[in-house]
Amino acid sequence: IELGTTALLVALAVNIHKHYGTLNVRKVRRLKG
Repeated sequence: IELGTTALLVALAVNIHKHYGTLNVRKVRRLKG
């Protein structure tokens, strides 16, 4: 379960990075509005 959760978080981070071009949470929130 732990490994699956970690993999899910990594995949989510990668998706966010691809979509927004940044892992900076403040920038992501600003882009979302």
